[in-house]
Amino acid sequence: EQVAAPLAAEEVVAPVPRGDDSLSRIDPICEYAVDPAEAVVTTWDGRDYFFCGEWCRDLFLKAPDRVTAVD
Repeated sequence: EQVAAPLAAEEVVAPVPRGDDSLSRIDPICEYAVDPAEAVVTTWDGRDYFFCGEWCRDLFLKAPDRVTAVD
């Protein structure tokens, strides 16, 4: 019986290039692609931001100006 080799971390959850036209959104903290239907969403300054989880959202909320300044 053959056992598959474990996947490298980048094969499990890889960031999506910013120019991707799919329905996914990019978490502004970790830059991973997230499904909007399953993402943690926060609205700040009239714009929705999508996060992979509460941890990234909480980091964003501590200093949203630092993240949005690079948009």
